[in-house]
Amino acid sequence: MGAQPVDAEALAAQRVASILSLRDSVLNDIQKSSSSNVGAGLLADKVGVITGVDSDIGIGAASLATFAREGARHIYLVDWQKKHILAIIETIEARFPTTTLTFIEGDAADAPFVKSVIDRVINDEGHLDFFFANSGVMELPEKEKEERIDDDPGKFLPELWADVFETSEEDFLAKFIALKYASKAMSLTCPERGKTLPGGSILLTSSTAGLKARAGPLAYSASNASIVSFAQTGSYEFAGRNVRVNAICPGLIQTEMTAPFLVPNLHGDSGTPAEGMMNPSLRHGLAHEVAEVAVFLSSSKASYINGQAINIDGGWTAGNPFMPRPM
Repeated sequence: MGAQPVDAEALAAQRVASILSLRDSVLNDIQKSSSSNVGAGLLADKVGVITGVDSDIGIGAASLATFAREGARHIYLVDWQKKHILAIIETIEARFPTTTLTFIEGDAADAPFVKSVIDRVINDEGHLDFFFANSGVMELPEKEKEERIDDDPGKFLPELWADVFETSEEDFLAKFIALKYASKAMSLTCPERGKTLPGGSILLTSSTAGLKARAGPLAYSASNASIVSFAQTGSYEFAGRNVRVNAICPGLIQTEMTAPFLVPNLHGDSGTPAEGMMNPSLRHGLAHEVAEVAVFLSSSKASYINGQAINIDGGWTAGNPFMPRPM
């Protein structure tokens, strides 16, 4: 008998089902690991600040849990709102009772406020070891979502350029302020509290949009590109002071902001690959995965990593996928 014809469509469907099943298993496994209370002590006795912590499924909240798991003695939490943070703190304190959590409500892009936070850290603890500047744009203005440069080239310079800075000012200004005040505080030692050498880690949340075209709209991309530059230039500004500056560049991570981009299958409604699946991992990422990188970069284990932009994107930036915007 001759060979039976191959049902290509059935094989493709089987392959997709297998990918989806494995993806779900991987995500479930990561979720389970995020609930572990056992760490390696990467931040034992360290004191620091994390901004942008009020989203219960965000990178800030996930990092709070991870930093506490790794033994941080005191973490100061900063956000301009407190919809979720009090419940988050209650949960983390129950899991990690040896870590002190202090929430300070305010704007991370307000220089006097940030200075007051740093001053409080020094007054309370005598030293600052890490500052994770994670606050950023939660939602782009409707105008930024809808407009393109070529919609009306004549208005690009005076109006659209202003929109770029309106959207991005809060984002990159918060990072600039963190660099200014955290770096000075990190130069202080406190031998009686265990800090005998000056130095510390400043970590800035950027995005793959700061490195690759089309990973985000114009204003969002421009803002995040500036944050990458802050990390690179900051490492030189603080040369010889043992203060490291790095940026993390997440891809599509499951947060409140990215919810519209997450789909349950490999293809979007239009039949084109969904943005979250256009990477070799064929899935979106979880905030816990970003937090694990953040805690490593904030620890002494990353002592020779400086001025870098670390992609956390499932391999998206390893290639060059072209994702055209709607015509």
